[in-house]
Amino acid sequence: MAIWLITWEVVKPTTRIRETERIAAMLNYRYGPEYVKVVVEALYANRILGLEASLSVARKLKKKRRADSYAFYNGFQGQILTCGDPHLFARLVENPRVVLDQGVEKLLWDERPYPANVAEHLAQERENA
Repeated sequence: MAIWLITWEVVKPTTRIRETERIAAMLNYRYGPEYVKVVVEALYANRILGLEASLSVARKLKKKRRADSYAFYNGFQGQILTCGDPHLFARLVENPRVVLDQGVEKLLWDERPYPANVAEHLAQERENA
């Protein structure tokens, strides 16, 4: 069974997210990417951008959203990302399960593999960077 998993991720080692705060949300896999994008943008605005930007996202006053609050969809993989550090990463994952680790609940899941053509493209981008 799949779910949409939305997690906080970091790029720089100096940016820290507590493990207990890493999971931002879990949504039913039947929700489409447009709905998930709305959720991701709201979560990002609420935590990172402040009250004014969060209110603008909630009211949909901005026709052109700020680049760092815009979420985009990768149709190959079912992924939505925001820019910035930290950033949100929403994706469809398989086999979500909760386990107890020393009395603390932890969520485990299986990432979906990239299709071969996407994996090759990403590998080429890394080589050229």
